[in-house]
Amino acid sequence: RSSLPFRLSMILHRFVRIAPFLALLGLASVANAQLASLGNISTRTRVETGDNVLIGGFIITGDAPKRVMIRAIGPSLEGAGVSGALQDPTLELVQGGDTIASNDNWKDSPERAEIEASTIPPNNDFEAAIVRTLNPGPYTAVMRGKNDTSGVGVVEVYDLDTGANSKLANISTRGVVGSGDDVMIAGTILVGQNGSSRRVLIRAIGPSLPVNGRLADPTLQLIDGNGTVLRANDNWRTDQPATIHATGLAPGNEAEAALVHTVSPAPYTAVVRGAGGSTGVAVVEVYALENAPPEQPAPGQWGMRASLLEPLSELALAEANGRLYLMGGYPQNRVTSRTVQVYDIATNSWSY
Repeated sequence: RSSLPFRLSMILHRFVRIAPFLALLGLASVANAQLASLGNISTRTRVETGDNVLIGGFIITGDAPKRVMIRAIGPSLEGAGVSGALQDPTLELVQGGDTIASNDNWKDSPERAEIEASTIPPNNDFEAAIVRTLNPGPYTAVMRGKNDTSGVGVVEVYDLDTGANSKLANISTRGVVGSGDDVMIAGTILVGQNGSSRRVLIRAIGPSLPVNGRLADPTLQLIDGNGTVLRANDNWRTDQPATIHATGLAPGNEAEAALVHTVSPAPYTAVVRGAGGSTGVAVVEVYALENAPPEQPAPGQWGMRASLLEPLSELALAEANGRLYLMGGYPQNRVTSRTVQVYDIATNSWSY
């Protein structure tokens, strides 16, 4: 009885018995943690003509208006080493199918003084910018090349009023994913107090788009400000499927990519490529999650799962068809249990 298998078995029994209480503590910690928020969001990709212009969607949540600045950046990218930059971008702000603001060269804007006062005006006179106070809801920023020109561009949304009782909730940008330096790059800056964090869902959508020339197999990477790849995914069901499914935002095609990760205040980048160097139209999306389920751990790491319906020790365990079956064992009153608890791996849930 002092053999190694027996000692490991007893450790497992004791862990199963206290696991529900550990899970409750873990969930309470998540619920009480301060949530960081998306402060600035941007996407860089190639701007084409017709249906392949750069389209950036964002949502403002909350119950108060928010002051934002939207920029369309092109020629100044060359100073950052980007070749083939869009030389003269134009910008439209759309709500419900109606254009509510537009700009070509930012110094011609009636908001020029406020753009300059923001301390982040575009670096080139040919770049575009719009400042508006927006009510909560969905909006779209459309970036084109003047006179149907094309090139690499960046569309950005800045939160100019972080104290307002409203937040930038997510961004979704549609554009052309090329190869080499012409991949799609979405950036976001998370803002918040020390110790705060936020769980985010990032998706790379391609084959389910109802457009011609869609990207057949997008891949996705999440990279921090130091250039470290925090998570990567090709087909979303290959990693974190239960966590992604539980958000209610799982991609509609198995070849599309998605990941969930908890991040602290700092800049981050999501990079979308085509598998095998393929190209096409894709959408990159960043969602700030509310009340998210426990995150599925990376391979080789421990993670928290749903609590047992009844804490037990010294039980039998079997696995079949994606489910774990816990049989017998002793509850706290030490009377042998006659129930079977069933854990569904895909939905992270227990049942009798």
